[in-house]
Amino acid sequence: MSVSTQTLKQKVYRHFKEFLFVALYLWVVFGLLELHKSMILAEHHIHFVYHGLAFINAWALAKVMILVRHLHWGEQFDEAPLIYPTLLKAALFTSVLAFFKISEDAIIGSFRGKSFHQSMADLGGGT
Repeated sequence: MSVSTQTLKQKVYRHFKEFLFVALYLWVVFGLLELHKSMILAEHHIHFVYHGLAFINAWALAKVMILVRHLHWGEQFDEAPLIYPTLLKAALFTSVLAFFKISEDAIIGSFRGKSFHQSMADLGGGT
């Protein structure tokens, strides 16, 4: 194991920059998805205003992504052809983020007095 010559301030700055980049990227993606959803619902005269949730979800999921990245999961195939580590890491991040999204919906549903299955109805398209 090599000794890092970076100071604590440099490490914090580098990690914060990485976190900020991921969070802003996710915020743009989630914001566009929320905008799309609100436009479709507006066509059917259904009022929808959850745009602030995209920002909160982006920051929370960015922290989870950075944490998983620093745990070095899925790096055993880094020497393989590029398609294998790409697919493995995509599946890993998708699974982790899906787990946290389901957990978030379940927790919010429990605060609203819904059961787990009622909370997951919106996630699965109502079925």
